[in-house]
Order: sequence, then C-alpha cells, then structure tokens
Amino acid sequence: MNAAQSPSLRAFEQRSDFHAALFELIRHAEKELLLFDPDFQAWPASEARFSEALGQFLARGRSARLRLATGSPAHLLRNCPRLVSLFSRHSDQIQSVHASEMRRLPAESLLIADRRHALRLPDFTRPRGVLRLDDLAYAQPLADRFEEIWQLCEARIHVNPLGL
Repeated sequence: MNAAQSPSLRAFEQRSDFHAALFELIRHAEKELLLFDPDFQAWPASEARFSEALGQFLARGRSARLRLATGSPAHLLRNCPRLVSLFSRHSDQIQSVHASEMRRLPAESLLIADRRHALRLPDFTRPRGVLRLDDLAYAQPLADRFEEIWQLCEARIHVNPLGL
C-alpha cells in the first residue's frame, strides 16, 4: 500500500460483508497478521478459501508472520483441518495461543494487518463491525490491545496429535 493513501472506513452488518472484509484485509497484509476471536466460529476458518488466503499471505516471504489468539481452540482443531494443516506446514511463521479462562478475554473480534489496517467486531457473536484501511491511528491501539490479549493466553495451540 502507498503510505500517502488516506484512511478508508467501511462499516458492515451482515455475515457475508464481514467475511468479505476479512479477505480484503488479508489481501492488504504484507508482513504481519494478528487474529483474535474468542472461538472463531463466526469466521470462515473452515473454508478452503480462508486457508488459501492465509497461505498466500505467508508465501509473500519468510518474514511474513501470523499470530492467532483465542479463548478456545476447539472449533479450529475440530472443524478446520485445512487451517490446522496450514499451521503445521508454516509453524516457523505462525504462533497460536489460547487462554485457559475465556472470561478473562474481551468479547470482540480483531484482525490487524501490519499495524496499519484493522477489522473489529465489538461483539464477536454479531457480524456488525468496521474495516479501516491505512489508518494507523485506529489500527495501532487495536494492535496494542491484541498484545494485551496475547499476554492473557498461557497455552500454545498444538496442531498435531503429539503436541510437538
């Protein structure tokens, strides 16, 4: 993205618009993606196109990094085999953690790209939120919030049966 671009804002209220915004933001990511959701059930995480989009992001270079935090990895581990496979294949570029106590985590969803672009759902159970591109003033505080959430998560998500 050109550093001189002015920020853009798009609000959405439908699940299909939320998913479209997720994919748009992933396309904008160059070096870092931060993902947080209490359970990722409303995300298209089980869809092939989601794993493909993340895989394309990671293929942009060895310096591309993805960090995922969740309250419960159960849905991801049980219902998203393509995503689990991607995590296993790119374990050098992906870190994933979960909290032992979901009640300690906020009830929002976040996707932040390069600490410059961000998507936020204030309530993870509803597809109502905003996508802001090229907006450091919006994205940086959300990245800081992600770091706080990351610190609340104690356990690494193990994507293979041996837990290695």
